[in-house]
Amino acid sequence: SFKETEESFKRLKSLAREMSQLEVQIVGLDADKNANEIAELTTQLNRVQSEYKELYAITSKNLSGSQINALNQEIDNGLSKAVDKIDRLNAKMADNSAVKNQTQAFRELLSVSKEIIS
Repeated sequence: SFKETEESFKRLKSLAREMSQLEVQIVGLDADKNANEIAELTTQLNRVQSEYKELYAITSKNLSGSQINALNQEIDNGLSKAVDKIDRLNAKMADNSAVKNQTQAFRELLSVSKEIIS
C-alpha cells in the first residue's frame, strides 16, 4: 500500500542518515587509540547497512524515481561528509608533519649555531 511504501521510504532515509553518521564517526577515530570503539561502530554500521539492503530489496519496486533519487542523494551526501572528514584529517596530519619538519630544521639550526658559538 501507499502508506507502507511511504513508511518504508522514511525508514530507508533514516537508515541512510544513520549509515553516514556512523561512517563519519569511524573515519574520525584514531585506529590505534580507538580500536574498540571502531569495532563497535563498524558492527553497528554493518547492522544498519544490512537492514537498509533488506528493506530496499523489499521496497524498491514500489518506490518512485524521485524517492530512489532522494535515497541515493542521502547516501551520496553521507559519503561526501566522510570524504570531507578524511580530507580534513589528511590536511591536519600534513600540517602536523610540516610542524615536525620545521621543528627538526630549527633544532638542527640551533645545534649548528651552538657549535659555531662554542
